[in-house]
Amino acid sequence: MAMARVPVIIADDWIPFSFEENIPYYIKVPEKDIARLPDILSERRDEADELRRNARTLWEKHCSLTSRVVTMMECIASLAARPGERMSYAAYRERWHSSDFLTRAGWTKRQQLALRLEQHVRRWSPKARVPGVSGLMRYRSAPGPK
Repeated sequence: MAMARVPVIIADDWIPFSFEENIPYYIKVPEKDIARLPDILSERRDEADELRRNARTLWEKHCSLTSRVVTMMECIASLAARPGERMSYAAYRERWHSSDFLTRAGWTKRQQLALRLEQHVRRWSPKARVPGVSGLMRYRSAPGPK
C-alpha cells in the first residue's frame, strides 16, 4: 500500500483545486496562525488517516503522471478528430477567456471578477495584485504571442 501525507496549506487566499469528488483532502491554516501550526495539526490528528486516503485517491485519479498523460492524449486525439476547419489562435483565445469556459473549469464568479478587476487595475499599476487572484490565474490570463 502506498503511503501519502496530508497536504497542509498555509495561505490566506489559496483556492482549492476543483475535483468532481467533494471530499476533504487538506488542512488549511491561516498565515497569521503559523506559530500555532503544531497545535493545529495535533488537534486534527484524528482526521489524518481519512485526509491522507482522500489526498492519495485524488492524486492518483487526477494528478499522477499516468492520468495526466492519458488526459493529454485524449485531448490531442479529440482535437485531431474534430471535423471542419481549425480554429484560429484568436478564436481559441476568445473561448479560453469566456465566462462559460471559466465556469466549466471550476472558477467561481468571485474568482472571475477578481481576475478581471486585477487586469483593469494593472493597466495603471502593473505590479498591483488583487486578493483572490493566484499565480496560476495570472499565468492563464497572460497575453499571448503578438
